[in-house]
Amino acid sequence: MGTGGMSHQLQGKRFGFMNEQFDRRFLDEIETQPEKLAAMSHQELMEQAGAEAVELIMWHVMRGALSPRAKRVHRHYYAPMTTGM
Repeated sequence: MGTGGMSHQLQGKRFGFMNEQFDRRFLDEIETQPEKLAAMSHQELMEQAGAEAVELIMWHVMRGALSPRAKRVHRHYYAPMTTGM
C-alpha cells in the first residue's frame, strides 16, 4: 500500500495547487516504470506536482520493496480536497 499525499501545495503562491494528470501518470508509472520516476529530481517533482508532493518518495520506498513482477490488485483515485488519494 502506498501512502503519502500525491500532488499538492499547502503554502505560498501555489496554495491549493494539485495536478491530477501528474497523479494519474505517477500511478501508472509506479507500477510499470518505477525507474523512470526514481530518476526525477526533487526539484522536478515539486515543479510538476507541488512542494508537498515530495511525500511521493515514500511510494518509491514501497515500490522498491516489491518484486519487479508485482501486480496492482486495486486502484482508486480521487481528489476530495487539496490532494489526490
